[in-house]
Amino acid sequence: MKAPRLRGRLARAGVQPLAALFCVSSAVVFLYLMDEALEGGADRLDRAILLALRRPDDPATPIGPPWLLQSAIDVSALGGFTVLWLLTLAAAGFLALARRWRALAILLAAIGGASLLNAVFKTGFHRARPDVVPHLT
Repeated sequence: MKAPRLRGRLARAGVQPLAALFCVSSAVVFLYLMDEALEGGADRLDRAILLALRRPDDPATPIGPPWLLQSAIDVSALGGFTVLWLLTLAAAGFLALARRWRALAILLAAIGGASLLNAVFKTGFHRARPDVVPHLT
């Protein structure tokens, strides 16, 4: 009876240092990327990616078939405010009906916190969209 409990403790003890290492590594990478973005280092990367996805003879025309452009627009819309909050409200309604209050609180805190961080970062960086090529949408 005690063996599985001991194994569980050992497994958790081994995971905690890895989780801490992951968090610290993520913070370091985030700070590096933030520094690059604030210094304008991301502009070169933006330019290279945008030009690589356009026709060399006509930068206003994206490469690939027409359906690929529409698919990219549709997938991009999935991360938009409206879709995110509609799905959140649907999931929140389900969790409320199922009386899963803790999961509901975690969901709302996570989505609310992520939306707040998104707004703070966008305001803090105040970085305009690259104007290397015409915007598709």
